[in-house]
Amino acid sequence: MGNYIIAISRQLGAGGSITGKAIAEKLGFRYMDNEILAAAAEEFGTTPEDMKMLEESMAPIWSTVLNTTANELPYMTESWYMPTGRQLFEVQTEILRKAVEEGPCVIVGRCGGYIFREEEKCVSLRFYADEESRLQRLSYKEIFRGPQGAKELQKEDKNRARYFNTYTGKKWYDMENYDICINTGKLKDEEIVEMSLQYIYTRFPELEK
Repeated sequence: MGNYIIAISRQLGAGGSITGKAIAEKLGFRYMDNEILAAAAEEFGTTPEDMKMLEESMAPIWSTVLNTTANELPYMTESWYMPTGRQLFEVQTEILRKAVEEGPCVIVGRCGGYIFREEEKCVSLRFYADEESRLQRLSYKEIFRGPQGAKELQKEDKNRARYFNTYTGKKWYDMENYDICINTGKLKDEEIVEMSLQYIYTRFPELEK
């Protein structure tokens, strides 16, 4: 493809989104995260909220509807067709490929490192951290406060691992799937960004301005 790709895999609360945005701004790359879901929703004629639910459940969404009351699904569309998790993954992959053909990108999640693993100009970063530091980073959200916070964090880890494992045939926690893994637990946001950029510049000196 010829364009640079920075693919970020991250545990929730490990600073992946913040770092991704900062890297994209520094390098002048397109930042892709939630807009991937928005584009997929447009493709299927539904809403980003529906797509997020499907992405997390990894099942045909109407199988969930059959066991859920209407009041519990405020974002459901009136359509009687929703794609499977596999269809969503394939559409998101195509969206990412088109974006990378148009220009350099920073991609957060969605198995970006795996999808572009054969590209010479792809850097795959993995951010992880201890539970305590992740909960502290997420403390601005009420759901991650108190005793239930750790359970929610563990639930999200399982969802992300299952998503990656299902669509790549690899293991989310296996360090061999990434170019570099960074423990962000004892680092400030700006330090995470600096470490990431130093690795990127080492791989591709031409990007350092």
